[in-house]
Amino acid sequence: MIDDGTYRRTAKVISPYHVIPGWTLGTCLRDLLHVVYLGTAKDLIPSLLADWLDHGLLGDHGMSTGDRLRSFSLEMHKVFNSERFLILYLFDART
Repeated sequence: MIDDGTYRRTAKVISPYHVIPGWTLGTCLRDLLHVVYLGTAKDLIPSLLADWLDHGLLGDHGMSTGDRLRSFSLEMHKVFNSERFLILYLFDART
């Protein structure tokens, strides 16, 4: 792992967040934007979806690939919305 100074001196493209006071390369590891959208997850997630499709883990085999992915997306949003409600409820209960 390189340190922040090395990153700033050697990177071809530096994160636009580098202008925020206190930002360092290490803070990217705790930043969802960097980890998911700019980091390894942007490559890992499509790869996992392809594997799940190949192994029949997403939806009915009679459905088209697009329909299987759409069904998974809808289910994922439903779970995330219910979990977000639960997290907000638990947070409110503690305050």
